[in-house]
Amino acid sequence: MNPGASRIKEIVDGLSSRDPDCVVFLGTSTQAVALLPALQDAMPALRVISHWGLISGEFTQMTEPTVWRNMDISILSTCGLDAIASGRGQAHAAMESIGTEDGEGRPLLGDIPAFPGFVHGYDLTRILIQGIRQAQSDPEWRDGDIRAKRRLLVMALENLDEPVEGFLKVYHHPFAPYSTVSPDSHEALSGADLCMVRFAEDGGLEAITDG
Repeated sequence: MNPGASRIKEIVDGLSSRDPDCVVFLGTSTQAVALLPALQDAMPALRVISHWGLISGEFTQMTEPTVWRNMDISILSTCGLDAIASGRGQAHAAMESIGTEDGEGRPLLGDIPAFPGFVHGYDLTRILIQGIRQAQSDPEWRDGDIRAKRRLLVMALENLDEPVEGFLKVYHHPFAPYSTVSPDSHEALSGADLCMVRFAEDGGLEAITDG
């Protein structure tokens, strides 16, 4: 749902009256296009902390550069940019496969729209491929119906025999059987895989390394 002008004014007026140090934005890039310029007009020094929904669309193309250049915007993301900077082989291989490099051959992950989705999809696909390979080793895979194959695949994903080299990291047992005492067993990522990024001068994204 995209807020209208009256709702935007209500939000901005409400925040302005509280003189906040920062706001946490949980929304889409389209919603950010409507809200963030109004926040900048009312509170130019306001710090905005967002999850990666902000970079899920064309925020920089649909707003004036002064918005994302001048506002203090920090975005929670997975550490794809750090994986590139650290020279992870699989990260560079992934970027080479889609031909996204600068004139000196450096990968430009920050220029890919919604790059966390690209990174997540890449790693999850590699994990899925390994799970299918492992499930296929069971004799039931050949003759079983779709329900049998689905069950074998889930079992394989929850009990992978080999590590999977991903964009972000090497995944050792990314999933485990779910239980109420282990509610995060289907979460392949953890807090250690999260980083903060910001908009660069050209509208791409760069890692925040200065705190």
